[in-house]
Amino acid sequence: MPGPGYQPLFQSTSAIPEVLPSKPASSINRYRAAAIVLILIGGSSIFWWISRPTVAPNSIAVLPVLDSSDERNLEHFGDGLMDQILDSLSSVPNLKVVARTSTMQFKSKSADIRDIGKGLGAAAVLESSVRRANGRLRITLQLIRAADGYHYWSQTFERDERDPFALQDEMARYVTSRVAPKQAQAQRHPPKNPAAYDLYVQARREWGHMPEGLPAAEKDYLKALALDQDFALAWSGLAETYSYMIEWGLGSAAEFSNKARSAADRALALDPDLAEAHTARGTIAMTVDWDWKRAEQELKRAVELRPSYAYAVHWYAHCLEYTGRVKEGFVKMQEAQALDPLLIMFDWDLGSSYIWNRQYDKALEHFARVGKEHTHDPGSAYGIGFTYYVMGQKDPGLAAGRKLAEFPEGGIMFSQGPRALAEARWGEPAEGKRQIRDLEAAITKQHVGADFMALYYLDRHDLAHAFAWFDRASIRPFCPWTTLE
Repeated sequence: MPGPGYQPLFQSTSAIPEVLPSKPASSINRYRAAAIVLILIGGSSIFWWISRPTVAPNSIAVLPVLDSSDERNLEHFGDGLMDQILDSLSSVPNLKVVARTSTMQFKSKSADIRDIGKGLGAAAVLESSVRRANGRLRITLQLIRAADGYHYWSQTFERDERDPFALQDEMARYVTSRVAPKQAQAQRHPPKNPAAYDLYVQARREWGHMPEGLPAAEKDYLKALALDQDFALAWSGLAETYSYMIEWGLGSAAEFSNKARSAADRALALDPDLAEAHTARGTIAMTVDWDWKRAEQELKRAVELRPSYAYAVHWYAHCLEYTGRVKEGFVKMQEAQALDPLLIMFDWDLGSSYIWNRQYDKALEHFARVGKEHTHDPGSAYGIGFTYYVMGQKDPGLAAGRKLAEFPEGGIMFSQGPRALAEARWGEPAEGKRQIRDLEAAITKQHVGADFMALYYLDRHDLAHAFAWFDRASIRPFCPWTTLE
């Protein structure tokens, strides 16, 4: 039924005709009141029938599961249920499923469904809750239209809790069957050990807080695998963790690349249709092995298996960019950012995609918006400075570069590297040389940022040294920077 503030579609504009006084006035008033009530009920019913959502949504956000138990000890189960639903829905073609890292920001927060839908770019929002009663779990699922708060549907289940994974799988299949009735649903291999699955869920939560959460995620994945060596999802998660540890400079490629490759291959051997494993394997092929054919094959397969898996789309966009197809990569990067709109890392990379496509004004506008939304963000400050560097604008470029000194937490990637480039190009020569020496020493120690030294030598038309530094980077014999003027 419509809530407060909604106007009925049908309203009576004519007066109720006078009734001949053949009966007592009290009877007439009763009939009149009854008629009015029937009209109101009928009008409201017609309004509800017309207004209720009937067309399946083309985009959906799955909110964190609310733990309604008295003990508040069902959080792990709720996180696992959320992951299962997301995994199932993300395999549906032409359905945009907002990623977990964005929807988790609404955990334990009270917000209007319409505001959530707008913020996440989702037409529908799935709310769910779980509570325990007499050894059984009661799960409530409700799909709500974000535009006006009307329900597509709502359903409550009571189940035995002895097999949590089977219960989560049942709920995920139910949601998918309601959202996409004709979609064939793939069978996930259930974990043999419930404790291993709990560790996996914990590792996923830690992995989402990168880079600082990556070491803890590695430990929990290894603990899960110690309990269940055939747990494909845990092997895949471990492979992705090692890939990002290389990306974030938490260890050298020599240290983690073999571990990442072996973990991804083991996951694929156990489950050849695991999109996460294909994503990890493709990322390793691209950033470590420079095997571009294998990288594109793996990443395309991951996107085919789970079209809404944001990380697969994101890395596929990078693959396209790093092999010279910057326009195609830009389209995919926009898709990835739409799938995970609140993940700041994707915002940074979308801004970079504007640069690679020479849309410099849009890049500056994008990074400025991100900086307003995320106060004291080193990534957006870096993006503004680097855009001016590519544009060759001395005064704003040098000012932006020097401003990065305010963001020491940005490290090499978001502070020291771009600041040194700006100073070396436009600042005092002695200071520029000092910062470049410091940068080279930091890169040697931390295993990231070789790209900045390559750009330094490109600026001096020293191609031999530039490509020697590109070879030391974690990526690309071709890279988008070589296409910029």
